[in-house]
Amino acid sequence: MRFNNKGRITGGWKNFVKTTFLGVTAILFVLLAYSFSYAAVKKRVLLVSSYHPAFPTFFQQIDGIKDRFSGEDIYLDIEFMDSKRFPGSVSRGQFIELLASKLSRTEPYDAVMTADDNALVFALEQQKNLFKDTPIVFFGINNRLLAQQQNDNPLVTGIVEAVSMKDTIELISRLQPETKKVIAIVDGTPSGQGDLTKFHQIAEHVDTVELSEISLTRLTWQELAKTLQNVSSDSALLLLSAYKDKNNVTMEFQDSLNFIKNHRAGSIYHLWYHGIGSGVVGGKVISQYEQGNVAAKVVLNVLNGAAVEQITVTEDSPNRYVFDFHLLQKYQIPISRLPAESIVLNQPSSFYKEFKHIIWGITCGFVVLLLALFFSMLNIVRRKNVERQLRAGEEKYRSLIEGTSDAVISIDSHGSVVSWNTGATNMFGFSPGEIVGKHIGAITPKELRGQQRKMLEKVRATDDHQRYKTFRLTKDGTKVPVDILLHRKCDADGTVIGTSAFIRDITEQHNIEKALRASEMKFSKAFQSAPLLMTISAVEDGVYLDVNDAFTQTTGYRREKAIGTSSVELGFINVQARDQIKQEMINKGYVHDLELELKKADGSGLCCLYSGEFIEVGGTNRLLSIATDITARRKLEKDLLQSQKMEAIGTLAGGIAHDFNNILAAMIGYTEIALEERHPAANRARHLNKVLDAGERAKGLVRQILTFSRQSSTEKVRIQSADRVQEALKILRPSLPSTIEISTDIDPEAGVLFMGATQLNQIVMNLCTNAFHAMEKKGGKLSVSLKRATVDSTGYVQLSVSDTGAGIDPGTKKRIFEPYFTTKETGKGTGMGLAIVHGLVTSYKGFVSIDSELGKGTTVHVYLPASQGRVDGNSEAVCAVPTGNESILFVDDEELITTMGKTMLERLGYRVTASTSSCEALETFRNEPDQFDLVITDQTMPKITGVELAQRMMQIRPDIPIILCTGYSAITSETEAKLLGIKAFAYKPLVKKQLAGLLRSVLDS
Repeated sequence: MRFNNKGRITGGWKNFVKTTFLGVTAILFVLLAYSFSYAAVKKRVLLVSSYHPAFPTFFQQIDGIKDRFSGEDIYLDIEFMDSKRFPGSVSRGQFIELLASKLSRTEPYDAVMTADDNALVFALEQQKNLFKDTPIVFFGINNRLLAQQQNDNPLVTGIVEAVSMKDTIELISRLQPETKKVIAIVDGTPSGQGDLTKFHQIAEHVDTVELSEISLTRLTWQELAKTLQNVSSDSALLLLSAYKDKNNVTMEFQDSLNFIKNHRAGSIYHLWYHGIGSGVVGGKVISQYEQGNVAAKVVLNVLNGAAVEQITVTEDSPNRYVFDFHLLQKYQIPISRLPAESIVLNQPSSFYKEFKHIIWGITCGFVVLLLALFFSMLNIVRRKNVERQLRAGEEKYRSLIEGTSDAVISIDSHGSVVSWNTGATNMFGFSPGEIVGKHIGAITPKELRGQQRKMLEKVRATDDHQRYKTFRLTKDGTKVPVDILLHRKCDADGTVIGTSAFIRDITEQHNIEKALRASEMKFSKAFQSAPLLMTISAVEDGVYLDVNDAFTQTTGYRREKAIGTSSVELGFINVQARDQIKQEMINKGYVHDLELELKKADGSGLCCLYSGEFIEVGGTNRLLSIATDITARRKLEKDLLQSQKMEAIGTLAGGIAHDFNNILAAMIGYTEIALEERHPAANRARHLNKVLDAGERAKGLVRQILTFSRQSSTEKVRIQSADRVQEALKILRPSLPSTIEISTDIDPEAGVLFMGATQLNQIVMNLCTNAFHAMEKKGGKLSVSLKRATVDSTGYVQLSVSDTGAGIDPGTKKRIFEPYFTTKETGKGTGMGLAIVHGLVTSYKGFVSIDSELGKGTTVHVYLPASQGRVDGNSEAVCAVPTGNESILFVDDEELITTMGKTMLERLGYRVTASTSSCEALETFRNEPDQFDLVITDQTMPKITGVELAQRMMQIRPDIPIILCTGYSAITSETEAKLLGIKAFAYKPLVKKQLAGLLRSVLDS
C-alpha cells in the first residue's frame, strides 16, 4: 500500500478499498434481506383439538397434518380443549382464559385449524375475539348443517366428517350372509344420538337385515354386559358410540371396545378407523389421518394466497374400506368378498410377494441385483427422510408436551421418573433436576402408594391404558386432586420399558362436585320434608324417579310402586291432563298454577294446582312437579257459592211471596167468578183462561226458583240476554222497598249469550242487591242497562247496574272483588257477592269494571262475550193439538191429579187406565203387560217411586215406553232418567198441549 505525501491512500489502492467496501456491503445487505425473507416466509398455524392427546383419533389426525406439512416451513402449535372428559362452562372458561393469555404473548397465527365439532363451535364463538381476521379450516365435523353454514362465512372452510353407515350395513350382509340382524350400540352423547338418528333413517330403506339398537341411555355397563350375552349368534354389532352409560359412568374408547369384546363373541363393525386391529372387523370407515391430511392441504392453499371464501366446504368425507385380516379369518370371511379398493391390515405376504426379488433375481440375474441395489439405496434415502421427519415430529411433540398445562411424566419400569415437563413443575413444584431419577412415590401420599403400584402393574401387564382419579402431593406437602391417564411404553421389539402418565389438576372440579353433593343433600332434605306434593320424573317418558312424603301421604300411592312408573300408568293423571302439561312445557318451558283433577290410589278425586319446570339433576334434565292440594278449598268455595245463592233467595223471599199471593188471588178470584157466572159459557171460558194464565205464571216462578237454587253446575245454552235480565228484575222488584226506584234501559236486541241462565240471574241478583244495600237507608234510584258493546274488535253484551248511594272510596275499590271482604253490617251478607260475579264473568272470558265517586254513587259494568246463533229451545211450531187412540197406564198418588190426567188424556182420544197406587199399577201391568202402549208415572210416590216402578216394568217388558213426571226431585234428573231407559221426562203441572206433543213424540219414535 502506498501513501502520498499528505498521508492519503493513492490511486489503485483507493479503488481497491472502495470496491471491497461496496462488495462487503452488498453481501451484508443480501444476507440481511435473505434473513428477513426467511422470517417472512415462515408461517404459524394453530391447531385447536376438541379432546386430549390420549384420545384415540388425535395421533391419526396429527400424522395426517404432519405428512402434508412435511417439507413446508410451517410452525404448528396445538391446544387441547379436553371437552369430552371435562365438559361444561367452567372448563370452557378456563380454556378461553389460558388461550387468550398465550395469544397475547405470541405472534399472530396465519391460520387456525379445528379438530372435531366442539373445537369448531369454540372457534366460531371466539372468531371476533381471539381469531379476528384469521382463516379457520375445520375437519372431523359431524354437524353437516353447521358445516354447510360456513359457506357464507368468508374466513371459514373445511372438511365434513360423514359416516358411511348405509355402505357399512350393506357390506355386513355381503360379508356375512348368515347375518339376520344388525344391532347398533349407542350412548347418549350428541354424536352418538346423531348417528342413531341416521341409523333409524337408513332402517326404512334396508330390507336384507333387521336393524335394532342397544342404548346405554337406558342401561348401565353391567346391564349392557347381560344384554350382550343374550344377543343371538346370527347378529352382528355396529358400534356407533359407547363412552358413558345411563348413570354417566364413562369409559375411554378402547376400554368400552374391550368390554364389548369380552361379553360378546360375535363380529363387531365400526364407522371409524380407530378400533380396527383391536377387535373391530372393519367397515367403510372415517380415516382421521385423511381428514387431517386433506384439511392441511386446504391450509397450504390458504397460506399460498388462495381466498377462503372461494374454497367451498368439502362434504364428501374421504372414507375407505378397511379390515382386520385376523378377524376376517376368525369369522371365515373370504377376502374375495371385500370391495376392490379395500385395505386389509395385518395381512401376511404371499410366498410370491415375500420372495419376489429372489425369483426375479434368478430370472434376471445381475440386472435385478442392480435394481435391488438401486432400490436399497433409495430405501436408505427414504429411511433417512423418515428419520428426519420423525426427529422433527419428536421435536414438535416435545414442544407440545412442554406447552401443555397438564403434567406429562415418563416413568421407567422401576418406577423412577425419566422425564418431567413444565406442566409437572408448575403443578407439583419440583424442578426436573429435583425429581428426575427419583421414584414417582415422591409425589404420592403414603396411603395411596399401594393403589399407584397396582395401577402401574396393571397398565404394564396389558396393552390397555388406565385412568383414575386420586390425590398427589406437591413439594410443600399439599394434597392435590388429580385425574391420571396411564399408557405403557414399549421399545421397537415390543418390550415394556416404562409408563407415560398424563396428569390433570382437577381441584376446581373437585370443589364444584363437593359443593354440588352438599347442595343435592340440602335439596333432597327439603324435597322430602316439603308439605307440597313433589315429584321428579324423566323428561323422555315421564317415569317417576323420586316422590316426597307429602305425595305418598296425600295420594295413598306407595313410594316403591310410584318410582319407576309414569303418572299415567299409575293412574294419578289422565292422558288429557298429561298432554296439556306437555304442550305448555313445550310452548313456555314451565307450567304455573294449572288446575287439574287428579286421582288418588283409592279412586277418589284430588283437585290440585300444578306447577312444573325443568331442573338439572346429576347433569341430566329432569322435570320437577309441585302440586298444591286445593280439594278442601274448592269444596268450601262451592259451599259458599250455594250459601250465597240461598242468601239471595232469602232476600227475594218477600217478593216471591208477594208474587205467589197475587197469582193465587187471581186464580181463586177468577174461579169464584166463573162458578157464579150466569151469563153465556163464553164469559166462563174467559174467566177460566185467566185462571190458566195465573197457573202458567206460578209454574214459571217455581221453575225459576228451583233453577236458581240448584247446586249442580248449570248447562251452557244460548239465551236471549234481554229476556233473562227482565225475568230476574221481575222477581227482584217485589223484594225492594218503595223507596228504591228502578229504571231500566234494556235493548231487546242486546245479543245472545252462551252460558247458564241461572248464572246470568245470579249476576243480576248480586249486582242489584249490592246496589240496594248502598241506598237502603236513604233510598235512591237503581238503574239497569243492557246493550251491545265492542271492545278491541270483540262483540260483548254490556250489563250496567247503577245506584245513587254514597259511592266507594279508592282503598275499598281495590279490594271490592276479594272473597269475604265486605263493608256491610253483620248479618247483611257474606262478602262473596262481587267475588262470585267476578269469578262467573271471567270464567266466560268476560270482564268487570267499576265507576264510582264518593257522594255520587256507583256503576258496575259487566261485559260478556256475545254468541252467534239462535236461542236454544225457542222455536215451538204453531199447530193443532195432536191426538191418538193408544192404551195408556196413568199413575199418580194424588187423586185430583189422577182424575185430571185421565180426563185430559181421554179427551185427546187415548184409552186410559188410571191408578193412585204404584203397587196396584205394577200388579195391573204384570197381569197384562201387552195391553198398554205407554206408561205415565209420577216420581214421588209412597212405597214404590216412579223410577223403581219404571225399572220393574221394563224388567217385565223391556220395550215399554215410559214418561216420568215430577214437580221437583233432587233424586234424579232428566239425563239420569234417560240413562235408565225412561223415554221422556216431564215437569208438573202438566199442560195439555205440551203433554199431547210429548205423547206423540214418544209413541211415534
